Amino acid sequence: MESDSLRPYVYGKRPQDAVPVAATVALVSAVTFVALGSFGVSVETSPGEVAFLAVFSILPIAAGAVCGYRSFGFPAAAVCGVLPGVTFVLVVTVGTALGVGVFGGGDSPAWVLGVAFGSVGFIWSVFGFAVGVGVALYWR
Repeated sequence: MESDSLRPYVYGKRPQDAVPVAATVALVSAVTFVALGSFGVSVETSPGEVAFLAVFSILPIAAGAVCGYRSFGFPAAAVCGVLPGVTFVLVVTVGTALGVGVFGGGDSPAWVLGVAFGSVGFIWSVFGFAVGVGVALYWR
């Protein structure tokens, strides 16, 4: 393996092509959070647990793997990992301001939860990125 063979994967050959991946992550996250908030589903229930697991782990893993495999770059994978946390803060803030659903009312500020959720998504997207790069290097 050459010393710079990982460079195109880390920096990305086509980072602009990652915009649809990031937009999909943001859209799926937003739709999930709006649905949970609208129907009053909490995290303690089974549907809430499954939805949060999907949005903050499975979705960033898949997006990170796509970014790694398609050579979109590590920054694109990192953004895809942090986006669910940012989307959570935006949905909760807008939902609370509009008085829609059961947003807000918790003890923690939304930004604290957003940072925590974003860091979890970031870690999973790094894992997905590493898997995507490994698969690309092995099978290409």
